Amino acid sequence: MKGFGGFEDNFLGLPPPNCGGTWSTDTGNSTPPPPSVPKFMGVIVSSMVTQSGSIISGNIKQVVVVQTDPGYAPDPGHAGTEIVCAIP
Repeated sequence: MKGFGGFEDNFLGLPPPNCGGTWSTDTGNSTPPPPSVPKFMGVIVSSMVTQSGSIISGNIKQVVVVQTDPGYAPDPGHAGTEIVCAIP
């Protein structure tokens, strides 16, 4: 999971991600994770991810809702867990 790849400026989620659409973000740890995450959040699922220079992009195969683990830490190297609880 890339994590919070470049979507931090879109806190309202507008426009929402659509299946069949695409996303893109910077490589590496360029976008720091937020200090906290909500208990439930939408996550983009991709079936194809590519890199061109310093940009990573992928398709939006589906969007799922996950319940985040209370052990979240804002560190890209910290292993996190979540449970998929809804597939709209």
